[in-house]
Formats: sequence, structure tokens, C-alpha cells
Amino acid sequence: MVSIIFFVIFIVIICLFIGFNLNNVCSIWLFGKVLENVPVFLIVFISVGIGALLMLPFCFSKKTPKKQKAEQNIKSQNTPEISEPQKDESKKSKIKIR
Repeated sequence: MVSIIFFVIFIVIICLFIGFNLNNVCSIWLFGKVLENVPVFLIVFISVGIGALLMLPFCFSKKTPKKQKAEQNIKSQNTPEISEPQKDESKKSKIKIR
């Protein structure tokens, strides 16, 4: 239910953004052609979409050996080693017998 409310709020914000920017147009140069009177919101959405597509290969690429080694070192530093408890001889009670 909460996700539906957030989705509706998100759609309303996008519609307001589009509504306020319908009159804002500009000319862009794309592959040697000049496109005139292109709405600004359209340019923003296309730019964000292209950026998301260009980011995907980096998200799913394999980690380099350097990163794997660094992560392994971090894990080994954070996990304590289990060892036998050491006996401290100084804590033994010193009772003198007469």
C-alpha cells in the first residue's frame, strides 16, 4: 500500500515537472542536425535514460583482481580469529602455606 502511494506521488511530481516545462523549448544539435523547439523535459528524460543505459555494463561487470584482494583483506581484518584462551599465570592466587 505504501509503495502505491509513493508511486502516485512520483507520477504527480513528474506530471508537474512536464506541465511547468511545456513552454520551455530549446534547440539541440544532434549528429549534425539542428532540432529546434524540443521541450526541455524531453531532453532531461532522454539524457537520464541514456545515462542509466551507459551505467549498466559497469554494474554487472566482473570485479578486478585488485578489488577482490582488497575486499578479502578487509574481510580478514574484520573477522576475529578464534583461538584458544590464554592462561594468565599472574592471576593465580598466591597463598602462602606455613
